[in-house]
Amino acid sequence: MTPIEQRLTDALAEMSSHVTNESLTAVIARRDRVATPVRRRLIIAAAAAGGVALALVPPIAARYRSTRPAATRDPAVDGPAYFVALDWGTQKTGLYDSTSGKLMTTIEWPGGKEITAVARIGDSGRFIAAGDPSDCGSELREITVTEDGPGLVATVGPMMVGLPGRTSSMAATAAGALAALVTCQPTDPAGHSAFTAVALLPDVAAPNQLTVWTVPSNEQIYDQGDTGLALSPDGRQVAFLAALPEAGLYVLETGKADGGLTAARLVHPDKDGEPRLHLPHFLDADTLLVGTEGAKSGRDDAADYTLAKLSVSTGQLVPYLDMPARGWEGMAIDDTRRHVILRIGGRILRIDDGRLRTVIRRNASLGLLTW
Repeated sequence: MTPIEQRLTDALAEMSSHVTNESLTAVIARRDRVATPVRRRLIIAAAAAGGVALALVPPIAARYRSTRPAATRDPAVDGPAYFVALDWGTQKTGLYDSTSGKLMTTIEWPGGKEITAVARIGDSGRFIAAGDPSDCGSELREITVTEDGPGLVATVGPMMVGLPGRTSSMAATAAGALAALVTCQPTDPAGHSAFTAVALLPDVAAPNQLTVWTVPSNEQIYDQGDTGLALSPDGRQVAFLAALPEAGLYVLETGKADGGLTAARLVHPDKDGEPRLHLPHFLDADTLLVGTEGAKSGRDDAADYTLAKLSVSTGQLVPYLDMPARGWEGMAIDDTRRHVILRIGGRILRIDDGRLRTVIRRNASLGLLTW
């Protein structure tokens, strides 16, 4: 060891001798910011009209490469290696390491257009994304993510089909069924009628099989950002929050939807004395994982925020896990139903087999899309 190396070693040893458990606790302690609970936005449907235009264009694929940060993943944590989120600061959609929260690569839509919703198809790195939105239209494209050495490559495929509105939420099954919440809010009312609708593709490989169910005139679907509806693992049920006309959580059996969304069954009403539900996701054909918001109380109007399991057949709500923050903002669940990632109160959290972990502790500038 050289004299310089010896002096550095001695200095480090001297500094570390002053570090105690108490001093470390004082350094890392912080008060978490209490976020204002996110407010449901209501999308009002004035009329149910119009058909669906299917548009196909020649294949356009672009490859974008980014280096994966070294040694960021915790080998003791399994589940999806990354989640998809929109950075509100840069307006870029990217893949983020699911244990560290670090950006791994970005997804570039052709022409730099906005991506508004993403759903994962199975666990093979396939996603369906909605982008290039207009007042009454958006397009679906497939995104394939592959590993290439130490980095990831996101390949954006050709346009699959056009949807008759801006897509704010999507859900998919491992087999390739897809449901989407779309809205048409024209700037020129003379040209289009405003509406909200649920769109269903039984198989993304057959985009010409698209079905669109609009809500009745003057009734409402609650838009909850990126995860406002759920699709059961077998693709036979769609769950969503709406007022048709009674407010609450509805489930539509897709094979019995000849009457459109009016055929949906109210599973859990949104009424005084009952927890308010947010962000439904199917665990199995008869169970939904939902975020609940209890009644406000106390000086600061605090409310309890809890993950709960809701029975589709009985409507029974069973608490599952208390949350350490307030304000539901986004949630996604993987195909095994063992891993959940969510944004609440400005934090990004993940749950693995019932164990809660923090990915980004506070002030996350990310809008969670899926993982």
